[in-house]
This record gives sequence, structure tokens and C-alpha cells, in this order.
Amino acid sequence: QKTDLSVVGAGAGDDVYIIDDAVLSPNQSIEISDSIGNNTIHLVSGLEIKEALVASSAIELVFNNGAKIDVLGADHYNFLLGGDCITGKDGTNETFSDFVTKTLGLSGVPQPGQVEKAYNITIGENNINVINVYDNHTFAGTNGPDEFKFDAVTALQDADGTNTQAVITNFDVSNDLLDIIMSSPNSSISNLSQLNDVDGISLSYDPFDNITVINFGNDQNGGEAVTISLVGITQDEWSQVHVQVEGS
Repeated sequence: QKTDLSVVGAGAGDDVYIIDDAVLSPNQSIEISDSIGNNTIHLVSGLEIKEALVASSAIELVFNNGAKIDVLGADHYNFLLGGDCITGKDGTNETFSDFVTKTLGLSGVPQPGQVEKAYNITIGENNINVINVYDNHTFAGTNGPDEFKFDAVTALQDADGTNTQAVITNFDVSNDLLDIIMSSPNSSISNLSQLNDVDGISLSYDPFDNITVINFGNDQNGGEAVTISLVGITQDEWSQVHVQVEGS
């Protein structure tokens, strides 16, 4: 979806390209190439990016319905996160490098010829990244505030062999939130230590690898453990890990 606040169409002028997955058709493919002017990629609040492929000067965004958008010359674009350029509501502006590290959570812009991937990023208000945690994948926190969202109910109900033993790295106890969906909400829980022994959940710390493991119990597929491992989080930090428990 392409919109220019002053001129409709790419080319001369400062163009704004609004990316909203709600208006993308399934398997639609769009390529943005505009090297003229001071151009902006506007990622609306709530935008869910299933996968991002990042090169030294380009990026490909893949969405849940199979649609994808390629931005060529992405290193020359400004990235506006959230807000509303039509109403004037402020969003967060990032350079390409900031977008790659802060929002996508990569260590840096890849070198020429290399491609890095990031998964499951949701653009939120005030640039809070919502990262959906699932299966056996590893999810890296960004340099900004992150909300790691985990659906424990669905994971425990699995009977199809989709094992869930996810890993979270770069969790920042001062800025990040672990949002857990359970069978019912529990407003009395605000940190990780309070989650221990609630509805069969157990916490353990591996001092050899410096990892905290949250065990939610066994799923319905042969009784395999559903876990989240927080890399770099010590037992002394359990009370500092912000936790929110939602109902299913």
C-alpha cells in the first residue's frame, strides 16, 4: 500500500509508503523501489510481520497470509513505527540500522552478500514490540521495550506433535514483559517468581548455562514438557522479570 502525503505516486518528492497487513491480499507481492527524495516506510500499529529477511541494503517483509513486500535501497529510507501520518499522531522514527537492531532484534545490518532473518514481530504503540513465542524457535529481544507473548493454553493442548520448548534471548528485565495466556487471568502475578507453583508451573535455574527454565507441564502429545528458557536470567532476577497473565 503506497501513500504520499503530498503527491500520489513514487518518484520525485518525499514519498511515504504505508504498510498495513490488513489491506494486503493473500500471497500478494509488492516491490518498493524509490531512490528519489527523502522517503519513509510507515509500519502501522498492530502490523504483524511473520518473517523479515534483511540484507545490507534491502529488506523483505513476509506476512501471515503469504503476502510479502520487498524494499530495495532500504538503507536510504526512514522507518516510522506506529502513529498516524494522516492525523498527525506521533510515531517512532528509526533509521534502517535502528530498525534492524532495535525493532527486528538483529545484532546489526548484515554485510554485503549476507542475509539475516527475524521472526514474529508486531509493531505496537509507543514502539513496544510484541514478539509471539511458540514451538521450538529462539526469539531475541530488541534494544527497545519488548512484550514476549506466549499462549500456554494452546501449547498444552497440543496433541499433534508440535512440541513447544522455546528460547528467549536478550530479555531486558528493566524494559521487557513476559505476557502469558493461561486458562484464566491472574492480576496478582506481576513478576516471574510469583508464577512458581501456579497451575502446575515450575521454575528452575541452570547455573552451568545461566538459563532460567519455565516449565508449564506436559502437553497432550505423549506428555512432553512445554517450556520457555530465558537465557541470561539468574534466579536472583526472577522477581525483576515483569509478567502479565491473561485469560484465554
